[in-house]
Amino acid sequence: MKLEEAKTTFYEASATLSDNARKLCFAGIAIVWIFKVGDKNAGGIAFSRELLWPLGAFVSGLALDVLQYFYKSTAWWLYYRLKHKASIADDEDVDPPGIINFLTFVFFYAKLNVKYLQRKLRTLKRG
Repeated sequence: MKLEEAKTTFYEASATLSDNARKLCFAGIAIVWIFKVGDKNAGGIAFSRELLWPLGAFVSGLALDVLQYFYKSTAWWLYYRLKHKASIADDEDVDPPGIINFLTFVFFYAKLNVKYLQRKLRTLKRG
């Protein structure tokens, strides 16, 4: 791997982080608008406490998505900066440690499991 690829990975991850943070904000605004505007029947949908579990899973999944890309962009930026400060040029070959993506994968699989558990809970509630 060339050092330039570490910088490119950082830029891609940080762009994804920005997109996900923006989507999280819009989703939060939409949820607040739907369930908090008006009284018991906001937006034509009666609020039910049963919606709290799916809502919590949805928000948790989005938060894990943001954490995944936040960690990935930070880790690769730090790796790039350390190598760059050690006078390694962008076009030189480097061998990044495999552990650098460990938390990226932890957040990724946690995010998928939250969505899976949300579906499982919904199925169990229906009976």
